[in-house]
Amino acid sequence: MRRLAATLAVLIALTASCVGTAAAATETAKPDYQLKGFRSAHFGMTKAQVKAAIQKDFRIKAETIQESVIAEGRTPVLLIRVAALFSQSGVGEVAYLFGYHSNKLVQVTVSLSTQTDPELNADRLVIDGKVLQNYLLGLGYPAKKMLVNQPAAVGLVLFQGIDPQGRLTSLQLQGQMTKSPSGQMVLNPQLLRLNYVSDPEHPDMMKSLAGQF
Repeated sequence: MRRLAATLAVLIALTASCVGTAAAATETAKPDYQLKGFRSAHFGMTKAQVKAAIQKDFRIKAETIQESVIAEGRTPVLLIRVAALFSQSGVGEVAYLFGYHSNKLVQVTVSLSTQTDPELNADRLVIDGKVLQNYLLGLGYPAKKMLVNQPAAVGLVLFQGIDPQGRLTSLQLQGQMTKSPSGQMVLNPQLLRLNYVSDPEHPDMMKSLAGQF
């Protein structure tokens, strides 16, 4: 329980510091930020184009890029492991999701967890979350379209922003909620997930089969 309490203290400090950070970012943010994708991989690219972008961004061999299909929605996905997504971060996983109908890039999900790197404990996930949160706050999302440090069923939404085109960025710190001896609910972070979504209102996936059989 000591580690959980320590993690809670870090989260409380993170929440307090980000209130001021968010206000400052709103005042100095660049106008009309537009989300295009993740690094060189832009929404609307084909698999071949995304593979080329992955090799350019991370200098990895083509055969290390895994291909599969997500059962729910039948959406194709390219999956890679990256040793360091940013300075001093642990090993992360990047998933590039393609539309069921368009077969074009529609979403990118970046994950850091104990599954991607056993050394990523709760404290390190909180620190990595803070780094990414500060980065996102400075991009220039419309203030009225931003959320910061909002409790959620899965844990804590560190950042959520929607650009003028309706494209979504969501950074979540997920984990198990437990109750401390003092009765406080404590989050034990196990996963840090960053989502870039091109059209959250109209996901390009296979529709329900209801009524077809």
